[in-house]
Amino acid sequence: MLADHDDSYSENDGKHGHHHRHTDGAKHHHAAPTKQFLQCTWKLDFRSNAIPENQWSYNFPRHGQANLLIDYKGNWQYAGSFGNQTTHYPSKVTIGVALKTLHTVIAFTKTFLVTSTGGSFSKQGRDPIIGDLWKDVLKGYDFRWSADEFADPPPDPQLTPAQYAAIGAQEQQTAQSSILDTLATLGTIAAFF
Repeated sequence: MLADHDDSYSENDGKHGHHHRHTDGAKHHHAAPTKQFLQCTWKLDFRSNAIPENQWSYNFPRHGQANLLIDYKGNWQYAGSFGNQTTHYPSKVTIGVALKTLHTVIAFTKTFLVTSTGGSFSKQGRDPIIGDLWKDVLKGYDFRWSADEFADPPPDPQLTPAQYAAIGAQEQQTAQSSILDTLATLGTIAAFF
């Protein structure tokens, strides 16, 4: 199930047993947050209700969530998690989110591993760019998320370890590019965290 009715989903089977799934949240506009902080939370599944479950040949991460918290001082925290899974293979998951104020787009991404015991990430920091745009955040903002998942089956015995690693690196680059392309529909990304 996708988080909202207007979210999108796609699936592609790759070479050497790799399976790629991509999901996007539609652009949402939100009114002003509290005077001191903004928090965006969303849920995501790599599943589409438009495709009957019996047509899926592989399990995939489900019931995930992510959260972005920023404040007027420029502090930020970006976190996400998936609980225990029934996946056949570990998956590399990349989740990105972008916020657009009147004239500025900021984006956050993170890649992490989801296994049968789940997976999570958390990163945080402080940046004057976020503090500087706070006055615009108070006037309202647009929010959009995007996520990619690559199932990572055992290496194909016909591949050398270097070839298998190169495929993984290419998948990672594809995921980042796909997510940034989606997030850039809000505008030119001024800061990337």
